[in-house]
Amino acid sequence: MTIWDVHERNGPWYVIEHRILSDGELLLDLGRTEWADFTSSGDLVFARGSALLRTPIVRGTSQEATTIVDFADEPQEERDGGDERPGAQ
Repeated sequence: MTIWDVHERNGPWYVIEHRILSDGELLLDLGRTEWADFTSSGDLVFARGSALLRTPIVRGTSQEATTIVDFADEPQEERDGGDERPGAQ
């Protein structure tokens, strides 16, 4: 993971890129992503834009990523910015 910038104008607070290395060699360059982690089965799950994606890593080789869910077409809920914690006033 590399943090390239902080507080991009009209963008995320952190500008992050993830790269996966195997034995010091570049295996997979995810580019700009918001988050990435490995599952217990060894698959790589990552967030890019409005989508959550998964790519299997088999014997040191990455496979094509598939979309788990994409929230791009989900309606956005309006919020008033108030404190939503239980008991908050």
